[in-house]
Amino acid sequence: MPTHLPLKTLLAFVGLAACVLGLNFGFGGMRTMGWQNPSDFVAVTRPEVFLVVDSHVRFIGGLLFGAGLLFLAGSVCFNTLRTSLVILSLTFTLAGFFRLTAGGLDILDNAAIAPSLAIELIGFPALAIWIWTRAKIPTGHLSPA
Repeated sequence: MPTHLPLKTLLAFVGLAACVLGLNFGFGGMRTMGWQNPSDFVAVTRPEVFLVVDSHVRFIGGLLFGAGLLFLAGSVCFNTLRTSLVILSLTFTLAGFFRLTAGGLDILDNAAIAPSLAIELIGFPALAIWIWTRAKIPTGHLSPA
């Protein structure tokens, strides 16, 4: 088994997960498509404000989908995208720290949030280190003698 297969597999998995989450918010907006939770948790009291915020959430969903595509591309074109993958992984870590700006930190130990927070604050930095310390992965081409 090639030694780079676990890293490329993880990159593909992370990319696929980010794409699915991006689609969930990109097409579903604040209510989401309901793929993670029921989508009836939002009561709209000011439709004009809701539509603006919903549009922003859809945009952020598109960003998440795009990030997922970059992780997927990195599972195929690792050497070319290596630095971008490190930056993207650390961006996900930074986004995890933004959770800490919520008013009540009690939500962070919620079973629905804690796994995501752990992945963001521990998993993504570890992934960035793994990617950064990885030597160039052979592409299978022989260099001329």
